[in-house]
Amino acid sequence: MRSIKQLLIVCLISACFFSCKTDPSLETSEVKNSTYKQFVNAMKLEGIATGNILVYEDGEVIFKSSNGLRSMNPID
Repeated sequence: MRSIKQLLIVCLISACFFSCKTDPSLETSEVKNSTYKQFVNAMKLEGIATGNILVYEDGEVIFKSSNGLRSMNPID
């Protein structure tokens, strides 16, 4: 009975270690998200409105941004 408990504990610990791996697609989307943010910030610094930006990959939205003028002819 004791050996079964020990084997079970070893299996559970092994399962925990092997299931804790990083997902490379998450790292890639974070890098892409950072790149898009840098682009939008660079355009803002130049005074260029980027409007609406929506980037999706494999059916999933990875970046969205909206900035610029709301109206070209403001009402007095």
